[in-house]
Amino acid sequence: MPTLVLVHIGSHFPEYINDCIRQIQHSTDISIHVLISSEHRDKIVPAVEIFPLEDIPISDKRQEFERNSSLDSSFRNGFWKFAMMRFFYIYDHVVAHQLDDIFHIENDNLIYVDFMPKLSVFQSKSMWCVMDAADRCIPSFLYFKNHNILRLLLHTCISCAARQVNDMYALSEFKRQRPDLVGTLPIIMNYCDPIHPDFYQHADDFGFLFDAAAVGQYIGGVDPRNDSRDSIGFINETCVVKCNKVHLEWMGEHLYINHMPLVNLHIHSKDLKRWTRI
Repeated sequence: MPTLVLVHIGSHFPEYINDCIRQIQHSTDISIHVLISSEHRDKIVPAVEIFPLEDIPISDKRQEFERNSSLDSSFRNGFWKFAMMRFFYIYDHVVAHQLDDIFHIENDNLIYVDFMPKLSVFQSKSMWCVMDAADRCIPSFLYFKNHNILRLLLHTCISCAARQVNDMYALSEFKRQRPDLVGTLPIIMNYCDPIHPDFYQHADDFGFLFDAAAVGQYIGGVDPRNDSRDSIGFINETCVVKCNKVHLEWMGEHLYINHMPLVNLHIHSKDLKRWTRI
């Protein structure tokens, strides 16, 4: 049975995760598991299955990560370390509960399209990720077929963490290592500037597109902790697709980019409530 796993590590509770969950439940009936500290479990409002981080069995891989990581643990109370550590919690949770067909989105995402009818397309690869440049993966939306692909990923995460390489580039490195196993989710269908086929070749298979971060940043601006000014209309400098060169249009509850619906919006500003369509 497919499962969507959300993870939050840290002492600060992100209130917007409740908006994230409500929008998922509005768009699809996939089972949702929330991995979060027990101190926050009563703050999750929608009815979902909650699994305290403290109760998740600790694997040898998570122990190895803790021993060898040199990722910054001070920035925003451990942001970079926790961003990588989530994959170890997901792996340990998946093993403990014998899960297959695991989806993971970041907590500042909103889901607008029911992606479950395309499960067979997801199952054609062991893993799918959203690349926004040749060497960077924004893990706004991920798919893992089972624990085996996750364990392989953890090897790369451990190596990257020891070299101070963050989660975005660790995922990209893993994709380069295992192109036979990892597929690239489409972020565009047609575009005015030539880009590598990786970014669009599976658009027809899925029938929808994915937002790494650029569309959500363009529509809603960036995290105010990064820039306190009004940043709506922000053009992501790294993403191969520039949002001022595409056609964006809301039609009902869905946002279309060049006339194809977007599954998700990565609301970098964290103002998810403004963009929910419930």
